Amino acid sequence: MLQNVNYNGDNMPIQAPFYKSPNNPQFCKDLKTISVYCRTKPEIIKKYLEPTPFEYVTDQFVISVGDYSNGTAASFYDAGIIVPVRYKNVVGGYFLFEYEDLASSISGGRELWGYPKKAGEFSWEEDDGRIEVGVARENHEIIHISLDMCTGAASELPNLTIYPHLLLWTMPRYGGPGIQCQKLLARDTSMDFALKMKKEAAAQVTLSGYEHFPIIEPLDELCPVEIYGARYTVGDYACTEQNGWASLVDVIIPDPDF
Repeated sequence: MLQNVNYNGDNMPIQAPFYKSPNNPQFCKDLKTISVYCRTKPEIIKKYLEPTPFEYVTDQFVISVGDYSNGTAASFYDAGIIVPVRYKNVVGGYFLFEYEDLASSISGGRELWGYPKKAGEFSWEEDDGRIEVGVARENHEIIHISLDMCTGAASELPNLTIYPHLLLWTMPRYGGPGIQCQKLLARDTSMDFALKMKKEAAAQVTLSGYEHFPIIEPLDELCPVEIYGARYTVGDYACTEQNGWASLVDVIIPDPDF
């Protein structure tokens, strides 16, 4: 067992792996996903992109929540706030914020690919044509989504490019504060997703801020000025050997040790 883990070498500590190694392939049948399409003030998006290598594309963004309860590698919930961005000739989705409720999944996503995952507490309730979803930090709700499945979206949903995911795989300096190295990765599992059901719905969203240092969640700054509506999908998710891993787009900050 230990010899096999050493051979893969993508998990710490090697004597007691924290998440499944190798991470792919993995699957989730009947993945339920809620995607709420919103618009905010352009200056807010530009503010969050300023310390990144990405160019501003639009003031529209997506709040996505997925129920991975049927996952073969792990069972968890995931929520992300994703904005379309451009890097040179590549357009994709950049996660401003992301939350999950399983420590091993958080660690795997951060270490392998640079997803900005943090711990969150989730609630998901469905009753009589309504879906209520909440995401909290230290019992303080920072995201609340209400869907009316009996009513269509308020307006046409934007066609936003959120794949591939554009990820800043960032390693902190070991000798002091700062960044040791940073690489821009691209990852796209969308081509292996098998859609079973899709429905548009009216949506309400509340984004709230919370601060209890070192936890800082300024989601209230992204409070939508317009909510177009939501798309609810059910389908079979696949993270395959071919498309589940990430690929290198560019080196943003070279490692000074090499």
